[in-house]
Amino acid sequence: MPASDALRGSSIAPVFGRTDAVAEIERLLERTESGKGDVLLLAGEDGSGKSHVLRSVVARARQRGFRVLEGRALPEEIPQPFSLVRDLLRSAETRPRVESPDAPLDSALPMYFAPAGSPIDDGTAAAGERSVSVADTEGLRRLLTPVDTPGEWLGATREELFGNLSQYLLDLAAQERILLAIDDLHFGDSSSIEFLARFVPKIGERPVAVVATVGSGHRVPEGVRGVLDTLEHAETVRTVPLRPLSSAEVAEFATWLRRGIAPDPADVRRWHAQTEGNPLFVEQLVRSSTGVGVRPAGAAEGGTAGLRDILLARVRELPEVEARVLTYASLLGKEFELANLVTISEMGEERVTESLDRLVGLGLLREKSDGVVEFVTEGVRAGVYAELTETRRRLLHRRIGRSLEAKGPVSDFELARQFYLGRDDAKASEYNLRAALTAMRSFAFETAVPYLDRALEAERRRADRDAGRELRVMNELGRALDELGDLHRSEVVLSDAVLLARTQSHLEAELGRALLSLSQTRQDQSEFASAEALAREAFARLERHGTPREVMTANRILGIVAWRLGKLADAEAQLRIVLDIATREGTPIERGHALVDVANVMLQRDDRGFAQALEYYERAAELFGSGQDLGARARVLMNRAVLLFASGRAAEAMAGLDLAIEAAERSRSPIWIGYCYLNRAQMEAELGRPITAKSALERAASLLIPLGDRLAPEQISLARGLVAEAEQRYDAAEAQFEDALRQARALNADPEVAEMLYRLAHVAYSRGNPAVARERLAAARAAGLEALRGDLIPRVTTLEAALKDAP
Repeated sequence: MPASDALRGSSIAPVFGRTDAVAEIERLLERTESGKGDVLLLAGEDGSGKSHVLRSVVARARQRGFRVLEGRALPEEIPQPFSLVRDLLRSAETRPRVESPDAPLDSALPMYFAPAGSPIDDGTAAAGERSVSVADTEGLRRLLTPVDTPGEWLGATREELFGNLSQYLLDLAAQERILLAIDDLHFGDSSSIEFLARFVPKIGERPVAVVATVGSGHRVPEGVRGVLDTLEHAETVRTVPLRPLSSAEVAEFATWLRRGIAPDPADVRRWHAQTEGNPLFVEQLVRSSTGVGVRPAGAAEGGTAGLRDILLARVRELPEVEARVLTYASLLGKEFELANLVTISEMGEERVTESLDRLVGLGLLREKSDGVVEFVTEGVRAGVYAELTETRRRLLHRRIGRSLEAKGPVSDFELARQFYLGRDDAKASEYNLRAALTAMRSFAFETAVPYLDRALEAERRRADRDAGRELRVMNELGRALDELGDLHRSEVVLSDAVLLARTQSHLEAELGRALLSLSQTRQDQSEFASAEALAREAFARLERHGTPREVMTANRILGIVAWRLGKLADAEAQLRIVLDIATREGTPIERGHALVDVANVMLQRDDRGFAQALEYYERAAELFGSGQDLGARARVLMNRAVLLFASGRAAEAMAGLDLAIEAAERSRSPIWIGYCYLNRAQMEAELGRPITAKSALERAASLLIPLGDRLAPEQISLARGLVAEAEQRYDAAEAQFEDALRQARALNADPEVAEMLYRLAHVAYSRGNPAVARERLAAARAAGLEALRGDLIPRVTTLEAALKDAP
């Protein structure tokens, strides 16, 4: 089969086979030229030619006048948040020259050795080269500020950043067609992949094309599988698998590599059988057997040796200098900067460059633009790295860390990795904590946790181990775990922090902070009595040694706990203090939360407080806005919907809950997503729609039960009872309400106890047993129903009227 004509006419080597992928690429470019957005994923195993096809797309798009933004993810253990987005944005600052369709094809240049984004030409400027305007560059720099230093951009939030990034790309598309070309998307950081998943639905009527390569199976890191799956299954996204080369395509490829000399058919059959049509493997075998481009590396390359075996055989035959350079490179990672390699090797730039040239010629490394080099496969790097003893690795990582730190500037993430692997515990603790705090400021808690784990491990190994430093790391780790919804582990970490702080009489402020964080986690677990005791002790210590914001937080926890325990007068008084402080000194987000807290209490104290509670919810929604703290926005919209539903405005309530769910989903918070769906389930059931209620309830349960929040199972039992009652399965409904009552009593949650007794009264009436209904309703009143659940008073009044007419 001839090389695909559609992607000829470029100095990029031709694409052999791949007719299905080429056809999809042509459709994508044509659709984008007509003003329609399109997304294509090129899927395949290592060496299948994904990067080469992507490079061909980039060359073709540039010839057709597209502006191309390129990014590439690397197989890093803990990717830096927004690193892939940063690559895309920086590539927008310059325009490589458009390659001439008449440029000669040189088969001596490695084809599958070259990554996407690598120019085959010498990179010199040409007449066709253009750069972005000064205004565009300044705009890019403003965008890159929160990406390079997440969280340090005044007023920025994750959602604000997503919105600004999307708008910047859409503004570019309003001026010209653009292509986002992304290599190895599966190695991307979860923040960047999430941004792409949010951005893709916005490009339907814009001339924006997105083409990305993705791996499959075990090559996809566990941490990004969920968000990558969301992107892959988006309605506008198509995935094209890159199949292996056929025997005829292997022959054509080999002829091209051999500068037009056709190979022996027997060699073609052997190459095809040994490689199973993997293009990178084919190229290695052809070049090694013919001496084109690389030197043969011995007997290991014949027979049934695999690609990794062939490459590592070459490594074992390297001269001492090249072996040393390759070893240092393996410590830097899959991709590295030449300048960093020169710095750590202490061999001089000329000597290192000569060695790199030989390693590239041997097919072990490949060059990228701007002084960046990478291993041809991660397997080669890992194989070289594995040959080092543990002691040797530590010594070299420590040396690299110190060299890079002295050279500067280097990211905290890279220094955190090098010093941790080098067991330089003082530096490892410092830089891993700094990296974690950067991740937390960009709301990338899933990235922050492993860095905090490493910081804590290193701190505990230090000869000068310090309880104050250790407590700070533990407190941050507990907070990050709570934000992620891992309440069980958060409680363990923060309980240990409290125990450690109690042994250090001079660390009063640190003890107060540990108590405060633990009280927050206990509150999130619905351990209200424990949360109250911890918050009171934290308040007493922080009032003397803490900050005003910490004191305000302690007051807030005390108010919320009092509300949950049914101490509504105390709760309102406590929370109004918080509202006063937040109004004077707090941020808009803090004022919004304070308004919601007070409104929640007012709603339960007296049904006459509905109007003022609704006003507070509206004010909070304005403060949270549409692009600020989405978890907070979900909370206020959800509570507002509950209020509207309780006041009989069901249609408005359901519409508001839709907005709450949208905000919760975008916040990625399992707590708020779960509770929004739980409220939907309860509302749908009370409206007599059990089928849709069940679907919402299933989603809520899957998110909330694993969190360790003890209130959630009680509320889920309530919702299951409402569904059963809507289905007229009264025995099942009664059993669920009884279970919810038991759990509410175990929580000492008096408002929930009163509600469950009312629910049992209602189901008894529904099944035709008014005597039991009256008994249950009397018990609910005795439990303080009117005082604790003012929002239920209209329903109680309706039930009472019905029972008067019942026999």
